[in-house]
Amino acid sequence: MMAFQRIQVAQAQVTQARASLAPRVDATAGAAMRKFGLYTMDGAGNISTDITPGQIVPIHLPDMYLGLQSSWELDVWGKISARKKAALQAYLSSVEGTRLVMSNLVAQVALAYFDLLLLDNEQNLLNQTMERQ
Repeated sequence: MMAFQRIQVAQAQVTQARASLAPRVDATAGAAMRKFGLYTMDGAGNISTDITPGQIVPIHLPDMYLGLQSSWELDVWGKISARKKAALQAYLSSVEGTRLVMSNLVAQVALAYFDLLLLDNEQNLLNQTMERQ
């Protein structure tokens, strides 16, 4: 089971390495409510500063943010393609490692079976020898 989990991890790493060649887009959003203390530098400054004559900055100030960011790393030096190749090689080695474990297990079972047949034949031979004496 552990070998199959290693294969799944290696497959995920190959998928991640392939995805690093594509552009990336991130979206963020945030909302907050700020409250200025009356006796702080911001609070005292806001009370005495008039934005429009007769209008005062509110004590509770909403703060909203919506952002979009995109990035795309060009593979100029081959770093991304090398990472992709390494992930693919790790995947292939884990697949072949699993096959090796399975082959060894089959070989050990076959050897144990033939050892059992050999011991059964020896026991039959000993029983026949005992009967003849």
